[in-house]
Amino acid sequence: MKKIFVSFAKKTGEVLEMKKIFIIIFLFSAIISAQIIYEDEQIFNFFDEFNNSQELLVGKNPYATDGIDSALGEEFIPQVPSGQFGVRFQLPPDTTITTVKDFRFGCYWANVSIHLVDLNYAPGSTTITIEWVWGSGDEGEFNSIGFSNPYTGEYLEGYSWSQYPETFVIPTQLDKIEIYASYGGTLSATHYELYSPNGGEIILGGEEYIITWSGSLLPQYMDIEFSSDSGTTWSYIIQNLSTINFSYNWTAPMINSEKCLLRIGNYPCDVDRSDSCFIITNPVNVVGQKNFPAEFSLSQNYPNPFNSSTTISYGFPEDTFVSLIIYDCLGNNVRTLVNEFQNAGTHQIVFESNNLPSGLYFLRLIIGNWDETKKMVLLK
Repeated sequence: MKKIFVSFAKKTGEVLEMKKIFIIIFLFSAIISAQIIYEDEQIFNFFDEFNNSQELLVGKNPYATDGIDSALGEEFIPQVPSGQFGVRFQLPPDTTITTVKDFRFGCYWANVSIHLVDLNYAPGSTTITIEWVWGSGDEGEFNSIGFSNPYTGEYLEGYSWSQYPETFVIPTQLDKIEIYASYGGTLSATHYELYSPNGGEIILGGEEYIITWSGSLLPQYMDIEFSSDSGTTWSYIIQNLSTINFSYNWTAPMINSEKCLLRIGNYPCDVDRSDSCFIITNPVNVVGQKNFPAEFSLSQNYPNPFNSSTTISYGFPEDTFVSLIIYDCLGNNVRTLVNEFQNAGTHQIVFESNNLPSGLYFLRLIIGNWDETKKMVLLK
């Protein structure tokens, strides 16, 4: 880049233009570098005496799970038939799921993931060798690799980062091997600090409260989330909020809870949360007062997304037959919550997810010819 600059930038205007180009290229390179650090990867090459080979890739990512994460390029790839050469990861907890890429959740320092590898030997082959080339050793790279026997728990061999390629010969005819992948760096570069509410405050439901924070190396946008159950479940107050002003005017929900928390940043890596719980108290708590709704209504469940349970509220102005049903994304009825004659008024029901898998669900309220549906997101 310097040679091009000296050779062609002969006038002042050209020098300024070249500086602009240099800055743009520099910033673009920095963005690419940040993306590479944000998703650590290590490639292992498995091969036998007959030069049959298979590449497997491990890595960490803040949005990865133990299962298949298609957004990260993971896909189900069946193991080859018995007697052929084949190498596949078996994913927890269902080891019938096999793949050649296995990303695991990770944000911070000292992440260690254990990857179970299923091995098939080709006819006449007795050993399979693992070969890998270490990364650059920069922050965020792997710093050690280990291997163990999954049947006995015996730790077989360990390797620290080296500038040279490494090989490990799997003990003869062992049909499974565990890889311990140890990461030396963090995927989180930014820093948030939540000032208020940070614990101990008493906030009136329905009133405006100013959320304040500070930070360094912040991205352009952030999210603010709220929990009323000590962090078991979270729901968004606002998404993609500009980080410039370091404050946000929040209208506190009309609830009574001593287990309230806030979380700011970009979950799951770059976040800060209240150091301890604060209180929200609902000033309107009149017992026994009849206040029938003027029309049919189905409120959005709260919290949403939810983990194990969520509260559903609905109301109607007259006594009537009510059906409240939850469907999955394929339209299957997974739970009938209400199917009975009910008195006029506002009703609440707590929905327990129990053994339902994570995903998108639909909450449908049917009252006579009136029908309304809300989306629900279950995250476990």
